[in-house]
Amino acid sequence: MKNSKAKKTFLSINRKECKFVSEETIRNAKRHIELAEKLYKSGEYGLGISHLIIGNEEIVKAMILHMDSVGFNFRQVKGMRSVFENHQLRYFISFIMFSTSVFIEDVNKFLKTRKGDKTGFDLLGEFSKKITGDEDYKKRMFKNIIAKLEFLINEINWFKDFDVFRQKGFYVDYNEKIETPLNASKSEYLSVKTRVDRVYNSISELISELNYDNDRNAKALKNMLETVRKHGIYEKIERFIKNVKYDKTNSLDYTLNSIQPLLNEIKKEI
Repeated sequence: MKNSKAKKTFLSINRKECKFVSEETIRNAKRHIELAEKLYKSGEYGLGISHLIIGNEEIVKAMILHMDSVGFNFRQVKGMRSVFENHQLRYFISFIMFSTSVFIEDVNKFLKTRKGDKTGFDLLGEFSKKITGDEDYKKRMFKNIIAKLEFLINEINWFKDFDVFRQKGFYVDYNEKIETPLNASKSEYLSVKTRVDRVYNSISELISELNYDNDRNAKALKNMLETVRKHGIYEKIERFIKNVKYDKTNSLDYTLNSIQPLLNEIKKEI
């Protein structure tokens, strides 16, 4: 008689198991990043690029698992299965974290002298008050946002090729001419590393913040959980995934088509 017990997967493990698996996934991500650096130093730029991207994908998986381990419910969102089964959605999340790191630079510059014992959530709250209470600063921020959105539009096209970079590091191909990992250059490796480092560091910082290791973090995490619920973030993610499938496009193309109208609207404000 067959065992009727359901097979456990990333989607069905409990929160305690999520914590353990997240930590193992972080270790694996770090292993790939470190291996990439060793390959880079030995001149194996193609293989190094592939391992950078695999490390990037692993840290994205670890982030989702860690967030669910502390109380979020991202794995219950319809369509999120793809995070664990599909490269493209992981590249999309990578781009989101990359974008976050680009914008968070301004927060860090503004509040670097105010850190003290405050959490990242505290700092974001102060930054938000500054934007809404100072009109001149708000206008400068809008101009800065426009510049960053234009930069990110170009970056989307780069992230769309993530899977191409990953495969080219492993395989020889022929497309009008031979394409081999042995021909990958130092500059190509460093270009990928610049993006991966941003993603890896921003996710690592988020994971560090999302812990119940002290009363301040616990309170901030509780507020964040409530914000996600109150603003229907899970439902919005589900609609986004559904819309991407309906448009029969990938998530980065869909995002590109959404950012341009947003950019035009912000330009009208100033």
